[in-house]
Amino acid sequence: MERGQKTVLLVEDDAALREVMAECLATDNYAVIQATGGDDAMRLAQLNGPDVILLDLAMPHRSGLDVLHALKRAAPTRDIPVLIVSGYALVLMDKCTPRVDGVIQKPFDVDLLLAHVKRVASERPGLKPRIAVA
Repeated sequence: MERGQKTVLLVEDDAALREVMAECLATDNYAVIQATGGDDAMRLAQLNGPDVILLDLAMPHRSGLDVLHALKRAAPTRDIPVLIVSGYALVLMDKCTPRVDGVIQKPFDVDLLLAHVKRVASERPGLKPRIAVA
């Protein structure tokens, strides 16, 4: 990882989409850690303390909503900004709005995704998150 480079934890069970998103983030100079599911995401978030988490909601074994609540309950991860990236984002927005820093509906525009990541990665800790729906 380069000095000053921000780290993104990308949680997506669809391998093809995860690879495309990771490539776009890496091209935009983010270090990307990839998780294939909820348990993996929790472990990697606690080990790496990423600057931003991109979280899918519909995943097998452990839902993204469950992961979101667990992340926000755990001291090491509660202050990490989370962007929900899901085809169900708008449907479940009321359940996760107070705990997320943005909601991006699939399918999404890559430039818009990168703009949201840049925004939350650069915000200072302690600021009230702004909800953005894409």
